[in-house]
Amino acid sequence: MAEAIVSSLLKLIPDLLKLLKEEWDLGSEAKAELENLKDLIGAIGRFLKKANSKELIDEDLKASMKRMRKFLYDCEDAINDFVKRGNREWDGLCLYIYYHYNRRTFSSEAKSIRKMVQNYKTTLETSNTLSADHAKSSSACHQSLSIAFSVENDDELVGIETAKDQLVRWLTVNNSTPKMIFVHGAQGVGKTSLVGAVLRDQNVRRHFNRYVWIKDLRSCESVEDKAAALMKANVEIWNPKEEHSREILELGEVFRQLWNFKWALILDDAGSAHVFEFLRCFLAQTRPSVLVTTRDSSLASISSAFLDFRKAQSGGIPPDTARNMYDFCNFKLDVLSEVYSSTLFCQKMFLVNDCPPVIKDASKSILEKCGGLPLAILATRNLLIGIQNGLNGTPQSVEWQKLSCRLGEELLSKRDTSGLIQRMTTLRMDHLHDVHACLFYLSIFPLDLDIRCSTLMWLWMAERFIKQKGTKPVQKIAEETIKKLIDHNLIQEGEKTSYGMVRTCKVHNLLHQIIISKSKDDEFAMIVADLEEEWPETIWRLSFHKKVDSMVDSTRVRRLRSLLFFKDVDTETRRELLGQVKRLNVLNLQAPTLISFPEKIFSLIYLRYLSLRGTRVDHIPENIEKLAYLETLDLKDTRVSELPNGILKLKALRHLLVNGITLNPVEGIDPKVGVNAPSRLGDLTSLQNLYLIKLNQVERCTSSGDIHGERLQLPEELRKLGNLRRLGISNLTSKDAGLLCSSIEKLKKLEVLRLIAATDAEVLDLSNVDMSKASSFLQRVHLTGNLATLPEWILSPTSLVKLVLKRSQLTEDSFRHLKKLYCLKHLELQQAFNVSTMTFEASEFQQLCFLGLDRFDKLRSIRVDEGALPNLESLSLARCELLTTEPQVIIRPKKLNYIKLRKMPDIFVIAMEFNEEVHKRMKVEIEEWESGGLEEVLKPRRKRAGRLQNPI
Repeated sequence: MAEAIVSSLLKLIPDLLKLLKEEWDLGSEAKAELENLKDLIGAIGRFLKKANSKELIDEDLKASMKRMRKFLYDCEDAINDFVKRGNREWDGLCLYIYYHYNRRTFSSEAKSIRKMVQNYKTTLETSNTLSADHAKSSSACHQSLSIAFSVENDDELVGIETAKDQLVRWLTVNNSTPKMIFVHGAQGVGKTSLVGAVLRDQNVRRHFNRYVWIKDLRSCESVEDKAAALMKANVEIWNPKEEHSREILELGEVFRQLWNFKWALILDDAGSAHVFEFLRCFLAQTRPSVLVTTRDSSLASISSAFLDFRKAQSGGIPPDTARNMYDFCNFKLDVLSEVYSSTLFCQKMFLVNDCPPVIKDASKSILEKCGGLPLAILATRNLLIGIQNGLNGTPQSVEWQKLSCRLGEELLSKRDTSGLIQRMTTLRMDHLHDVHACLFYLSIFPLDLDIRCSTLMWLWMAERFIKQKGTKPVQKIAEETIKKLIDHNLIQEGEKTSYGMVRTCKVHNLLHQIIISKSKDDEFAMIVADLEEEWPETIWRLSFHKKVDSMVDSTRVRRLRSLLFFKDVDTETRRELLGQVKRLNVLNLQAPTLISFPEKIFSLIYLRYLSLRGTRVDHIPENIEKLAYLETLDLKDTRVSELPNGILKLKALRHLLVNGITLNPVEGIDPKVGVNAPSRLGDLTSLQNLYLIKLNQVERCTSSGDIHGERLQLPEELRKLGNLRRLGISNLTSKDAGLLCSSIEKLKKLEVLRLIAATDAEVLDLSNVDMSKASSFLQRVHLTGNLATLPEWILSPTSLVKLVLKRSQLTEDSFRHLKKLYCLKHLELQQAFNVSTMTFEASEFQQLCFLGLDRFDKLRSIRVDEGALPNLESLSLARCELLTTEPQVIIRPKKLNYIKLRKMPDIFVIAMEFNEEVHKRMKVEIEEWESGGLEEVLKPRRKRAGRLQNPI
């Protein structure tokens, strides 16, 4: 019997060994499947990019794209589950069993995903057709020429007089060199109409023998063989002296026929600089003047590389013509001013220049939504015609007011039959396919909201819309994406700093609603706003723009990636929702009523971005360590005063944003005081932003008996943070300065530095920094406290554009050293120098745009030499009690247009109020003190200019 049992067991050994081998091979199999899924993610990503570049997407392709996005998220979820980090409460055999089970589960799931994609391979095969010629290009493209010449009377065009005169002068100036004129502006701003008006001008007609207009440039740009498409493209050619004499030819034939003519080529709605690469030889030989309309403000500078004929000694260009044959002109067409918007609207609606008083308020509200875009104004007029009633056809004000609240929805609902809004709602993505997701992510923000550019970039990174490419930092790629969207007039610059950085951006109201509509249509995001809509089966991103008191079906949100609250929600609803979204990457809680850190957040182990900005949260629990993937933690404007030790476990953390606001601010003193943090912050080696950290106020004894040991540890730890770009430290003492200086030497990538002394009694000696080791990237420095001397390492970086010195109490001689900062654009001084006379010589501060002086108790005069401060635009003077006469700094700088005065002597204020020259060219504000630092109350104002206004 025993022998039989042994014999049976021996027979099982081969099967057992085979099973053990299979289990052992699971590790390598899981790695192989991991690479397979990564390859699949890349393939799906390429398919979606190519599909998104199509101008028209039919229903079949749209369904395929939705299916492929689901597969993409399936792959990402499987990989995240496989490689997820986190603390384990077990080890040894239990940990081995867990990892073994994890590999087995992943391999099975990966195979299942790949099988589903394989079964759906017909979807992937459709990507091969995406590179075909766009035969079904939008009809809007073909309308450009007819629209340009549909206006018989140029008097019907409003607000383009100055722009038209400028372009006419450029084209007709008595110069043998032809012009290459780029007209750029937002979608619907009237670029095509402007060019049509210019070509109809009598002076321009006499100047040219022929006009040539490519009928569908966009189709030529979208194919692979652009050169062949351009040569075969149909153009309309006519004699401007014989308006009805027109013919249709191919562009290649036009270049052969017009060899000896003086002619103009119109490239309407251009988007690709490569068009000029393919036309360069023909342009060099026939030398037409060229007018280009484009939404891309950077197209002119990009195209110049292809049109610099001095470098083109080959490629078919004759040597005697191998020189730069074009004068380049770049013109931005701005939106209509408020006055011109009203004039255009009333002329088209009532045939007069003003609207009836009964509907004046309603029409003003409607025009605000149009944002100065003529195309939107005309399309809105067509909508209003349909709801006219009342005496003499006068529209009812109630109906107009209702329309102003839903204008975007009405225009997008196809009620506009004129085709005007179709041209505006056609988002051109063929040159933006690489930033498609970044653009659509703007739909999560409420309408007319000023969006912080830094926040937008961190959100993109958390969603992995922007990834590392080669050696280029991901932050740099994000900044380039912001610039690209601004250049293409898809987002507008909002508030700008005095040194030229775009701090906020926004989206035009109608364009924003177009993006929201397309985002919902593609099931990219679900927006909870005033309009009640059906929720899709699976929601990937959810943004609350209004307060809600009830919860959606939990099965729809289980795969949610982004959850953003821009309005308060019911506490129970928020708790229930956070309990359902286990795969969340982004959580933004802008809820002023939130008073405690939600415990449900700790279950969101995949979270990369967490913002509690503006809430009343005052404590961060130790369990924050569970968020192992967290990259951005935004606690600004909260009541948090101390960070837990658990934060040291967040090895992926890049941006730690806190400021520790005091609840009882002192007049004129910055309320940001910093927060206490663990000393071993050097463990967070991925940190790029560390702002604003307070050195521990409590000094504790260490084992060695050094009572300052723990306090001094933080400055030493900073040297480990080699990726740091922005650093803010408060509560500094004279004993901290030495170690802090040695740490600053190690921060090679540092761009922004803010240091705040504990008290004015502390004298900080920050001069002990080896300038050869100091960061060459330093751009902005903010020092608050009594300085022993002005540090030489601050004066040496050529890249420094902003310097703020507060309560430094330096000598008059130290002020003279500031002239070394020849790139400085923003200089802000508060009780910084003990001077009675401040002198600016002609050779100093050539780039300075903003100057702020506060609390100079001995200052009696400010002398400015002729030609000094040539770029100064904004000036602030505050609490300079002895400055009683108008200084030269107010009159001499030719570009100065904005002055702010705070608590200045009455005699000084009166003199300013009665100065006729000041009021003629400057905006003057006289205000009382508010809480906050000087940099808060002196933020530069930006005024949007109309077409006939000069921008400030």
